[in-house]
Amino acid sequence: MLALPSISTDMDSIEIIKTPERTSSAIKMIQASVKNAAVLVTFKSGHSYLYRNVSRRAIAALKLMPTVSLGFWINQHCVHKQGVTYYQVAI
Repeated sequence: MLALPSISTDMDSIEIIKTPERTSSAIKMIQASVKNAAVLVTFKSGHSYLYRNVSRRAIAALKLMPTVSLGFWINQHCVHKQGVTYYQVAI
């Protein structure tokens, strides 16, 4: 049986990137941790996914470039990215 990760453990010292500054038709909020190479994405549908082993460089770039599209970023660096694992989580 696959054990799901604890969000509180994986997302210690999270820095929150909220989307009001960036419009997104699908993403409500992103929480990202460079330290843990983890990204928690909450979609407007209410579903949340925890992505692990996300490139720390990509997370830093997301934080530093406020004009990057959130959907594009998620698709490029989390969804179907080799080495990245994900779990649906209840928030």
